[in-house]
Amino acid sequence: MRIRRARELLQAMRSGTEAQRAAPSALVGEELTDRVGLVVAQAFRDVLAVEPTDLRASLADLGGDSLLAVRILARCSRELGVDLPLRLLERQTTLGEFVAAARSRVETNGVSDR
Repeated sequence: MRIRRARELLQAMRSGTEAQRAAPSALVGEELTDRVGLVVAQAFRDVLAVEPTDLRASLADLGGDSLLAVRILARCSRELGVDLPLRLLERQTTLGEFVAAARSRVETNGVSDR
């Protein structure tokens, strides 16, 4: 019974992933026009040496790992003037989710968006 349930979960995950891949991509330019979005996109470009083109892409999808995540967070924290803990990037699994969480953190801390 456990094996069957595990297979069902695996199939559901695969189906979700396939559906996500088939959906039209959310291009970075659509939501990364403010200071926070631009800082995050530049950090991803510089640290990962890739152009982030899809807000649904995860750090792993873009070739990142936990060590690179630390570099991205350090750079974004420095540029934005707020503390962005590692758990923020672990919980916000896509680029778009991370940008939204960083924006929220900037707004909560009252940092200027200039």
